Parts: sequence; structure tokens; C-alpha cells
Amino acid sequence: MEETKQFPAIERRRNQGLPGERREAGEVAVFQELGKALTSSLQLDQVLRTIMEKIDEFLRPDNWSLLLLDEAKQELYFELAVGTASTALKDVRVKMGQGIAGWVAAHGET
Repeated sequence: MEETKQFPAIERRRNQGLPGERREAGEVAVFQELGKALTSSLQLDQVLRTIMEKIDEFLRPDNWSLLLLDEAKQELYFELAVGTASTALKDVRVKMGQGIAGWVAAHGET
């Protein structure tokens, strides 16, 4: 016990945990919630919405969107969009190979 008094950081860690440990616990909780979302519904739109909500809670971005591929038209469309431009994106289509998202979809790489 006397040893830790010489090293205040160790004492704090013993008493409350480090921020990194709390963050890791939060990350585990997010993945647990995502797992529940994946197994709780067979409705794709509900599963996607729940996943994106959990990601939103964890990362807290100002804007985010989920693009899906319309295979018949070979275009990406905004399945979900949240933020300042969400209404404007509702009817936007992105051609395969166009922009960053279109390039990623066309090449299957990140």
C-alpha cells in the first residue's frame, strides 16, 4: 500500500480505473448492443436503423449516412441520413465509381 502512495497514477487507477478502461468497457457495451440488434429483428430496415443509432450514440458524429446499393441500377442510395443535409440527400443517387463512396462500392475496398 505504501508503494502506491509514491505513484499517484497507480493509486488513482486502483480507485477509479483509467479513462481508457472506461472507454473499453463502453466499446464492449456498444458491441453487445449491436449483437442484440442483429438478433432481435428480421426486418432489415429496423436492424440497420438500430445499428446506426448505436453507432451514433457511441461516436456522436454531427452528420452520418448509410448508403446501400441498388443492384438493378448499379447506384448507391441513402438508406439513412442524419444531420444538416439529411433532407437533401433523400433522393440523391451515386453512380458506381463516382466519388469516394462510389469508388469504394465499385472496387470493394476501403
